[in-house]
Amino acid sequence: MHIAQLEEDLGLSRASIRFYEKEGLLSPERLANGYWDYSEEDLETLRRVKLLRALGLPLEDIKALQAGTLDLPAALRTQEERLRREQRQREAALSLCQTLEGEGVAYRDLEAGPYLEELSRLEREGVRLQPPAAHRQPCAPYPPK
Repeated sequence: MHIAQLEEDLGLSRASIRFYEKEGLLSPERLANGYWDYSEEDLETLRRVKLLRALGLPLEDIKALQAGTLDLPAALRTQEERLRREQRQREAALSLCQTLEGEGVAYRDLEAGPYLEELSRLEREGVRLQPPAAHRQPCAPYPPK
């Protein structure tokens, strides 16, 4: 089958399918006319990948599952722990947001010190709040090259 069929059947973008190919999860056959031919096995692999990625499993775990070096129950237990940790972090952030909102202070009047102390206390208890990965800035080498 052609990539357009995979896109339609799975609701995945062509870029996503190509990404999973590049990552070694698929190995379509190259036809004489230059087109890639995807097998039913490739389709089922992409179904599995789509499901596991929707559950938040890292690509490295999916590769290990495919290679047989990790079993699915163990991977799911690890993901459950990861999700519970993230849930505790979100609940702590929500609680702190509600506290700040309840105080009704303006940005320029906000005294961050006590809240940063609360964050430190939470971190000592194992809850680490941090910005989403999309908001983190990469570190520049020092000294600049």
